This record gives sequence, C-alpha cells and structure tokens, in this order.
Amino acid sequence: MMKKIWDFCKDKNLGRESKIRLFLFLNIICWCGIGAVLWLVVSRVALDNMTWLFVFIGYAGVFPGWIGGMLKMMNMGNELVLNK
Repeated sequence: MMKKIWDFCKDKNLGRESKIRLFLFLNIICWCGIGAVLWLVVSRVALDNMTWLFVFIGYAGVFPGWIGGMLKMMNMGNELVLNK
C-alpha cells in the first residue's frame, strides 16, 4: 500500500519536500481508515464503546502510518536525493 501511495505522490509535479509531506499525510489517513474499519469489525463482538474507535484510529495512524511512513522515507533516502 505504501508503494502505491508513494508512486501516486511521485507522479505529482511537486518539490521533494512537498512529495514527502503528501505521502505522509495520505499514508496516515489510509492507516486511520484501516483502524476505523478494524474497529467496526471488532465492535460487532466486543469493545463497542466509541472511545475504542479513537484508540484504534490513533494507534493505526501513529505507528504504521506516521512511523512506518518515516521509516520508508528514510530507507528511500538515495532515491529521494536523486529525484529532486
């Protein structure tokens, strides 16, 4: 999923910093959506309080979304420098 998001951002006519910001924003939004869907499934059986929705969205947005996106950008360091 991150590769598809990055390919989408790479095709935009933006500067390097803007591409990275757009990628991180879209990655976080996608992971928050995944967390919300996961909560929707889990809430059918347990944890049906709305507070848990924010927990699922928050953890999914922060850990795989923001931190995972930052790690991907760090690993792509050479590609980012070459494609200024």
